[in-house]
Amino acid sequence: MNTKTKAEAAKSGKAQRELFDIMASSNKIDKILTLLTTQKGIPIDKVFKVEHSDECKLEKELGENYIGSYIWIGLTYDGFVVVVAKTKVDLKNRKYGDLFADYRLWGGSVTPRLIADIVASDDEKVMIKSLVSKVNEYISKAIIIIPKKENDQDNTHKLEQKIGNLLLENNIPILNKNSHNYGH
Repeated sequence: MNTKTKAEAAKSGKAQRELFDIMASSNKIDKILTLLTTQKGIPIDKVFKVEHSDECKLEKELGENYIGSYIWIGLTYDGFVVVVAKTKVDLKNRKYGDLFADYRLWGGSVTPRLIADIVASDDEKVMIKSLVSKVNEYISKAIIIIPKKENDQDNTHKLEQKIGNLLLENNIPILNKNSHNYGH
């Protein structure tokens, strides 16, 4: 019988965070790095940590002309995994990928923002602005995984899935525990 870990079984993001808070590991980021670099069958070229707003570190690690994809594990200040995702990057044209882009509360739609501008009071608008700021500050660092060169987009997505599943199977909670399974 296949028994799920607590991280695999926890349903909501809040349940994932609560599980993380009771885990007895002093350096959770190092645990993830060790897991990634010692696991057989994970075709990675490079793994490194970066602060959320440190595009210079990305350029230093990859080279200023790098064009390709990377997988990123978004982390809070204390090492809680928020998301496992992949993104395209074109450092030659200063496009650093989703990790370095702000989340938008309304997604790509203009209409909800226009409606909110009409229906929200000034106090509510201040509160919304504060909320957006808190959301964008929640991920404060990341682990970046560079796939082996022979990986194409489909294989990069499979690697993204493998990494997310590996974390959950090793009882490492993820706020958006299905993020690594979305599209490709």
